[in-house]
Amino acid sequence: MGRSLLLTLLLLVPAALWEELLARGYLLALLRERFGARAAIAATSVGFGLLHLDNVGATLQSISLVTLAGIFLGTIVVAMRSLYAAWSAHVAWNFVMAGVMHTSVSGFGMDTPNYRTIDTGPDWATGGHWGPEAGLFAGAGMALAMYFLLRRHARAKELNGNA
Repeated sequence: MGRSLLLTLLLLVPAALWEELLARGYLLALLRERFGARAAIAATSVGFGLLHLDNVGATLQSISLVTLAGIFLGTIVVAMRSLYAAWSAHVAWNFVMAGVMHTSVSGFGMDTPNYRTIDTGPDWATGGHWGPEAGLFAGAGMALAMYFLLRRHARAKELNGNA
């Protein structure tokens, strides 16, 4: 069991790092300087969603919710002034899905032993075979987390239109 968790991390950590460096490291900083935080987060989040378009079983709902995840991660970067915080959240999310719940991550099933979470209910709610991140419950959770993040961090004023 320990070996499979290590292998899962060896796959998830660099993948999340690459996505964060590209979407919320370089591009977010570049676009934010020119167009402001809101536009930069919107543009990089759409790009983040489109990065997942070719994943197994991608649907309009799954890409829309991955785009929402991009907004969530972009909000973390701006509010906390930390790419590391967004990368950590990204790795934690993927690890909980793959390493703890043993569900798919963005359509990719992980070969983890012993048990697997069996989702019950409609795909629109659970994410189905794509994984929980494509379910509306995950989307609601991200929206709620963004709400509290924006309320808590004074640095989020730029996102609230008070910059």
